Amino acid sequence: MRIYSPNFYFDELTSENERGAYYSISAAAQNRGQCTVFHGDIEATMRAWHAYVLDTPGTFYYPGLFARFTSDGHSTSVDMKYSECDEALCREKMNEVIRLIERKCPLGTSAYKTAKTIYEYLSKNVKYDFDVFEEYIAVASMPENTEADRERKQQREIEMLRDNSNAFTAVGVFVDKKAVCMGLSKAYKLLCEEFGIPCICVEARSNDDNGCEHMLNIIEIDGVCSFVDTTKGIFHEDLIMYNYDMFLATTRTAELFYTFEREFDCNDESQSYHSKRNIVFKNLNDLRSYLLGFDTRAQKYVLRFRYKGTLLDDGELWKWARDIISSALPRGASLSGNVDHGFFNGMVIKN
Repeated sequence: MRIYSPNFYFDELTSENERGAYYSISAAAQNRGQCTVFHGDIEATMRAWHAYVLDTPGTFYYPGLFARFTSDGHSTSVDMKYSECDEALCREKMNEVIRLIERKCPLGTSAYKTAKTIYEYLSKNVKYDFDVFEEYIAVASMPENTEADRERKQQREIEMLRDNSNAFTAVGVFVDKKAVCMGLSKAYKLLCEEFGIPCICVEARSNDDNGCEHMLNIIEIDGVCSFVDTTKGIFHEDLIMYNYDMFLATTRTAELFYTFEREFDCNDESQSYHSKRNIVFKNLNDLRSYLLGFDTRAQKYVLRFRYKGTLLDDGELWKWARDIISSALPRGASLSGNVDHGFFNGMVIKN
């Protein structure tokens, strides 16, 4: 089993040039300075910068949004334009969250419960910044037919990132309570590591029509590495319930939603939310028995399960499950929710 270290991306660097550049970039970024790497390998320097940005989400004044690289063949200059932020305020707000989680997870609490508590805090208290996401989509759709087109698009992207830098860092999470996937993933890594849970940020691309870039996490609990995507939880805030589809998920599950450029060893499903609660079903007879036991009169108004069979698609599964439990609904109540790749998330709403 591969254990993902806090400096996972540094460990992935194999050449002396890459590692030397990483150290130089790290030293410069900690002092909000500029960086000169004493070799002309610009590609190695860019890989080192990328590794540093992913390894260090605690750099609130994110230098990764505005870095430019130039080389004269002998040395490489990294021009980092730093975003503005009140770093003391960011740390104060982060410490407030840490103290809150400490109260819920005192010494001796399992890593599983702690990771779940952090996940639930972010899902409940941070909103997804749809305005920034829509601006990102608009920039991504700009034409790139000519060199002038590409320059305009690059400049617009820089402006978009600069104007919304908080959303791409943990600042958006801890101070603004609003962020996109990158900010959420960085905050989750910071909080997990505060409680001794190994965690890395992972880049992917969404499988939906937008095909947009995405960031999520991998954490390690009891020797098992699993994906965690807090963004998936935030998208279900309208149901007033937590979504655990991507909490401690396997690679196979993550690939239902995202495409990765590399392979990750996350193949043990035993830690997933649904597996731990025995609510994963492969045949409809077992699922029917589970649904017939759903008793809203006992105040059980949230219905979650995962269907891994092939007989029903998402739309058919929703209708089939709704029809089975309809007799158990209180008078005037209805079932609201959705099904996504076999993950059923529903709630009984009293009208």
